[in-house]
Amino acid sequence: MARLLQKQPLTKVKSIPGLFNMHFTINVYGNKAALVIWGRYPTYILIERKEVAEKFRKYFSFLWGLSRLVSKK
Repeated sequence: MARLLQKQPLTKVKSIPGLFNMHFTINVYGNKAALVIWGRYPTYILIERKEVAEKFRKYFSFLWGLSRLVSKK
């Protein structure tokens, strides 16, 4: 996935090697947080609450600070 994303223009891709291999995504927009758990039957959870969206933004910022930029090849 990271290789595919790093080919996109105006995109920065970072990773935390060996620490995380998650099979879910979190998308935050406005006052909503959408969680997608990938599997044979994907499960979607949409939370519409300002406080939850803000906490997920902080979680993202924390992980972004720990991660390293993936070089574009």
